[in-house]
Amino acid sequence: MGKINGQKIISGSKANMWLNGKLMAEVKSVESKASINRETIQMAGSYDEDSKITSIGCEGSFVVNKVYTTEKDFVESFQKGVDTRFQLYVTLNDPDSFGRESTQLDNCWLNEVTIAQFEVGSILQREFPFGHTFSDIKYAESITAQ
Repeated sequence: MGKINGQKIISGSKANMWLNGKLMAEVKSVESKASINRETIQMAGSYDEDSKITSIGCEGSFVVNKVYTTEKDFVESFQKGVDTRFQLYVTLNDPDSFGRESTQLDNCWLNEVTIAQFEVGSILQREFPFGHTFSDIKYAESITAQ
């Protein structure tokens, strides 16, 4: 790989997120991370410690500018005892970059819901912490090295 000019660094300004197929125009940010859980293994015949993956957990959150009562359907579902699952679809589509990246997260669930909130003189935002299964991550589009 050679030199990369600054305009090729991807900006989140042209990113989008869909929740169950609905474009969330009010989204401000989204992030999902995988935690690789390992157990330490001492190897026989040496002092080396190695590791073995025992599980992978995924957590993240998305933040929306408060426009709609996005949490209402989730709250009503939880009140009925239903653990509603959802899909997130996230795209990075900076026209200056080397391409487009699209990530689909299936089997997502909420870990926390803000019920009511305000702060005088401030723009309202809601954060939605969520989890999802590692095996349900799909890269529909990816950007490769040029």
